Amino acid sequence: MRDAVFTTRQLGMRFLWIDSLCIIQDSLSDVEQELSKMRDIYKNAYVTISAASARDCNQGFLDLRPETNFGPEPEIPPFILPFLCPDGTLASITLKLLQSQVKINEPINDRAWTLQESLLSPRILIYSKTQLFWKCKTAFCRDGGHLTWNSYSNMSGISKLRFGDIGKSDAGGQVGPPGSQFRFPVPPHSTLARQEWQEVIQDYSRRQLSVPEDKLPALSAMAAEYQSALQTEYLAGLWRSYLIFDLMWIRPSRQQATRPATFRCPSWSWASLDGQIGFKDMGLREFAPEAEIIRCVTSPTSALVPFGRVNGGELVIQGPLKKVDLVIDTAQNPEIVGDALGDPVTAYFDATIGKLEVYPNPRDGETLSDESEILEEPSSANKLSSLGECRSSPPLGNGVPGWCLTLGLSIEKDESLATNPRIRRAHGLLLTKADSDRFQRVGWFHTPHKVDRADWFISGPRETIVII
Repeated sequence: MRDAVFTTRQLGMRFLWIDSLCIIQDSLSDVEQELSKMRDIYKNAYVTISAASARDCNQGFLDLRPETNFGPEPEIPPFILPFLCPDGTLASITLKLLQSQVKINEPINDRAWTLQESLLSPRILIYSKTQLFWKCKTAFCRDGGHLTWNSYSNMSGISKLRFGDIGKSDAGGQVGPPGSQFRFPVPPHSTLARQEWQEVIQDYSRRQLSVPEDKLPALSAMAAEYQSALQTEYLAGLWRSYLIFDLMWIRPSRQQATRPATFRCPSWSWASLDGQIGFKDMGLREFAPEAEIIRCVTSPTSALVPFGRVNGGELVIQGPLKKVDLVIDTAQNPEIVGDALGDPVTAYFDATIGKLEVYPNPRDGETLSDESEILEEPSSANKLSSLGECRSSPPLGNGVPGWCLTLGLSIEKDESLATNPRIRRAHGLLLTKADSDRFQRVGWFHTPHKVDRADWFISGPRETIVII
């Protein structure tokens, strides 16, 4: 904090806002009052001091820095090489010098609360471990070296978006995962602003929170900003106008994820998970919905913070529903097995297998009581609240019941398949029973891209169910 005061005075500024001082941390009413102002505080700040190298507010950021070599400045600029496609059309490919890049590991980029300060502030002084950076709407400057905003964000693994980018990204109408060179054009069912929101969520969800219940509050200012652009209702991290597609969030297969010990939000929201998530619809070009949203509601805990914590919510959805058996394969992924399905279809649990985060499954016709059955560890405590909160060991036995709700079909091309290069793939939610009448999400599935298994999944009866 002392370094922040010194820097403010050196800049000739009279006023300094520090969240740990200006918000009464142990007063829920004051926290809610100030949370409702966060968007305006960041957007209207003259400049934001980003203590990127500091672990917390008690560590300084004006220390001597170690020397870091980012490599020589590229001597060969990128160039475009034209080439002729097999169909006779002319295309081009861009070639550039491949450089090895070091990683920039800044403590601030691992904290969830700091993402919205980075994206909403019009001007930021970044006191990095390596050097001083300046970022604003039109420029990215540094005290030496040749890093650009794109190279810095790639090396830091953070979103490339910056203040004023909503709906007008400078990436040629394309977005992609933070820290990645891969970019995707906006699919027909989406908008640039929504794709940017997904990029924000991918960056945000990998970050850490000291208080798990802050998952939604720490993003509330960004949610308010994007709600102005998307002009649709916010539902615990998802958007009503895009709900079918927003439900297609996933846990990347190499990432670890857990569920919180107590209810935080409905199981159909990505915010019910602690761990990085992605979105299956980001790269889809052709998609036909098979499910229909009947109703979706959430209950914010405070009217002052409509984008903050919720204490309940449910999704009523109608679509093809198939009862299946789950069998855990050697890679600890659940395989979907059903009569006449043919080969099993791999599904993916939201929470990491082996850490007691997968919800239990009732036997046919059996209602879960307050003391739900434990599938693997009978001695473990397991409670089911009215909101469907439940923790259990994963269903490692064969023949565990589950349900597949198909959200829609994508059409994907595979030229290696001579007979039918256009394959339909079913995408949907993997569900278990929360109680006798309601379901809860525990994972997702999609059919293979080499064999068309979509018919089996969409042949199920169209049922209207409640997911909590």
